[in-house]
Amino acid sequence: MQKTLYFNIHNDSLKVGTTLTHTGLTSPTKASLCHLLNSDLDIVSTTYYPLNNDFTMKPPTVVDADFSDIVAEYPDTIQPIYFVECGYSTSAICNSSENLQSEFFKNVFTAWDTYQNNVKYLTIFKTTDWSLSTVEDLAIQFGITDTIFKEYLRTLGVRTFLGNGTNKIAYQTILCELNARGWCAANCITTRINEEIEVNTFKIYPNPTNGQVNISTNTAIKKINIYNSLGKLYLSIDDNSFNISEFPNGIYYLSIQFKTGSITVKKLVKN
Repeated sequence: MQKTLYFNIHNDSLKVGTTLTHTGLTSPTKASLCHLLNSDLDIVSTTYYPLNNDFTMKPPTVVDADFSDIVAEYPDTIQPIYFVECGYSTSAICNSSENLQSEFFKNVFTAWDTYQNNVKYLTIFKTTDWSLSTVEDLAIQFGITDTIFKEYLRTLGVRTFLGNGTNKIAYQTILCELNARGWCAANCITTRINEEIEVNTFKIYPNPTNGQVNISTNTAIKKINIYNSLGKLYLSIDDNSFNISEFPNGIYYLSIQFKTGSITVKKLVKN
């Protein structure tokens, strides 16, 4: 009934699927259950974020094998695979960067070429980073307050959030990949960030520390929020030097907002 109604309105077939994670669809312990769910559906619908168990990103080199694995599970082209979400964080806390996100999407398009008969749809998630306040709300909804998880969510965009936003490297990479396949006309120049420059212009010391913390940067700081590894906020300050001698020993994360509007997150060890 619903499919008939959809066809009458849109003059096209309604494709029905249940969205599952790539890990679930390809896991040896879960794949059989996923097959039962997908057996009578029109498409195989999946999300794809190559994550480790601690919400850090796997290297972009895993893409081809991951595409191969899901196609091996669902080789029948009559039931196509839809990547309804496909994304990669850029946070250094998640073992990532803009360069790695760019490489990830380049590899995604190459793998899609290889498996184009099986993979018929792919949505890049997401266009723009979420704000810190939105991520805090999402973390509550997910029931996960881990700082790495929140940074993973916050930096999934291919554009930054604050102000008018700026394009990350992956934004241009995606345009170039689309242009190369004739899917859009774009003037694209793919660049890379010299990550050594970023390291040299920003320094936290001493790290590890038994109390005193100093931050050296050529960009004015607006606010620093200090969280423990479980995401609990311990301190908010607006100074480049501070003392955490009263904090319990452990790993902390500094969410640093600059007056330019940009945000970075750095790890700090208290011993």
